[in-house]
Amino acid sequence: MSGPLYVPVLPTRPHAAEAFRRLWPDVRAVIRPLWNLPPLPGAAPEALGTVVAQYVDRVSAVSRRGGWLDAPFGEDAQTAALAEALALYCAWGWLLPVTGPERTGAQQAAAVETARRCLRGLGVRVRVTGEWDGHLGEHVRDLLDRTGPEVPVDLLLGMGAVLDDRSDAGKEALRTLDALMPLTAWRNAVLLGGAFPRVTADMVEQGRCEAGRAEWRMWHEVRATGRAYAPLLG
Repeated sequence: MSGPLYVPVLPTRPHAAEAFRRLWPDVRAVIRPLWNLPPLPGAAPEALGTVVAQYVDRVSAVSRRGGWLDAPFGEDAQTAALAEALALYCAWGWLLPVTGPERTGAQQAAAVETARRCLRGLGVRVRVTGEWDGHLGEHVRDLLDRTGPEVPVDLLLGMGAVLDDRSDAGKEALRTLDALMPLTAWRNAVLLGGAFPRVTADMVEQGRCEAGRAEWRMWHEVRATGRAYAPLLG
């Protein structure tokens, strides 16, 4: 298992695509973004192709070394049309489809089918925003069984907001990885966590301030355990 050094979770917005494009080439070479399509409330299925293109064309163009493309906020009625629109960027670009154990059966099936057609792999996004739930591991196993061994899979473990008040994030990440890593031969495994601090009135009045990076400490905590997978964790 080998993969990117860093996986930022970025919105499919022009400012994010431009920021990624302007990175030094040697920095960009070890980064694989996880691009998130924003919510598209009420968008008609027949119009989604055009709407998705407005968001994704630019990020696809700057993602020549790969990455993942997800629509985590898609509505159930949009599933088929979103899958069709996103599949174009997986087939003709370098982005990979994403699904997860909590997604609907229709979304999972569509993402797996896209991965099979494109032959480059599938991102399995697992969200653990609190304590690890063993039932989640069973759902991941079921998803992997339906995917089949012929599709390379990447584990995208999202721990949600990891701030200073969440001191157990490293322990929960380790419990989750211990449960999920043996399920298959993951091509890549990435530990994700948000760290933007909660903005208070005092912070606004004071201007610049420093905040701890608890998600960075979580990653180092897991890496320091000596687990066989730890040195390969993005």
